[in-house]
Amino acid sequence: EMSASLVGSEMCIRDRLNGDSYINKCSKENNQVVSEKIEGVYVSKLLCSKDMLFAFATTKYGKEMNSYIYIYDAEELSFDEKIDITNYGGTHYKAILFDNNILFSNSVDSGDHPCNTVCIYSINDKTIETISFDQYYPLDLAVWDNILIVSHFDLVKREGGSISIYNLETKELNNIELGHDVEQMTINENVIYLSLIHI
Repeated sequence: EMSASLVGSEMCIRDRLNGDSYINKCSKENNQVVSEKIEGVYVSKLLCSKDMLFAFATTKYGKEMNSYIYIYDAEELSFDEKIDITNYGGTHYKAILFDNNILFSNSVDSGDHPCNTVCIYSINDKTIETISFDQYYPLDLAVWDNILIVSHFDLVKREGGSISIYNLETKELNNIELGHDVEQMTINENVIYLSLIHI
């Protein structure tokens, strides 16, 4: 399983082998590859903001999950710090950049119980703000015109199917029941596209 994120003229790729995760920085100019190994964790998501690389990672001890954001210098692929985000959730399906912040969804807590929160990590202040929703299992995230849109769906039990609309300025919250599955979404100008799953 792999994912990628662009950093200027280079690409960072996440890979996993034998219980360890690897972040590989691949130069598009000279094809040079630099790797960084993170032992005993599962890196689920990579994000880049200017000269910083953020890796969302999870470890599991018995039934408990711990989750972290590893921060690297994107240019050198050198480790800077690790932020423990276990108290905010055990798994983070989606993370996006918005206005010098990272927004990430928390579908379940560290004990694998349902969550109903999305967090906002300030890259500048290194603080975390939590937004609580009426619905559990926040999954995908999108921001349009300072409005946070959150899909809610339990991927394991295949239950739910709604979106929350949260105004980041006024804190006003609305929920729309869709009556069907919704896992992924994207916004193009004034249109939101939702991906439905039927198994």
